[in-house]
Amino acid sequence: MREIVIEILTGLGIAPESVTDDARLRADLELDSTEIVEVELEIKRRIGVDVTVSRPADQSVAELCQAVMDAASAQVS
Repeated sequence: MREIVIEILTGLGIAPESVTDDARLRADLELDSTEIVEVELEIKRRIGVDVTVSRPADQSVAELCQAVMDAASAQVS
């Protein structure tokens, strides 16, 4: 799952070396609201799970990956 999230973020033009576990989506990677929605939609398209990127909290890449894994696990159960 982590690899897919990284692919999605780098697909938005973010340098791969910037996508670290502790990087915050808004503060560090500078994603705006439109890009956040793009991330959510691409996760849905590729993995088939609905994930809402926390607002107004600024999730880290690791937190986003965990949310995707939790949503995927819940879908299987």
